[in-house]
Amino acid sequence: MVKEIKFKTCYVDEMKAIEYITIFVVIFLVYGFVTRSFFSVAKLQEEMKAGRAVVIDVREKDEIEQGMLKDALWLPLSKLRSEDVSQELQKLKEKYPSKTFYLYCRSGNRSGISKSIFEKHGLPTENIGGFNSLSRILPIK
Repeated sequence: MVKEIKFKTCYVDEMKAIEYITIFVVIFLVYGFVTRSFFSVAKLQEEMKAGRAVVIDVREKDEIEQGMLKDALWLPLSKLRSEDVSQELQKLKEKYPSKTFYLYCRSGNRSGISKSIFEKHGLPTENIGGFNSLSRILPIK
């Protein structure tokens, strides 16, 4: 005697579950990205008001013609990659003891590279992203 096996098909319910999970993950990722970006700017503004921040633009000379954040110093990544970088960073460390260095470039990639160079030399550093987005929120010169 052969028994017939019946399978219950729940494709609709499974698809709904996948949709809900996908929507949840997307909302979670977007929320994390948005709150992280705004938190960084708020933290930077607070640190600047308290005098605990040194903002550094690591873009190249032709890029700073678009403007820079108000009160930012200019130290291009090309100079950070040069052999005399240790002396330059030592000067910053001596001139701004106990301050955090907030780095930005055009989009945030080069400031990430610069952050690792600063950290190798023992300087407290934050990558605050790119001028394109920061200039919409913070004053420029």
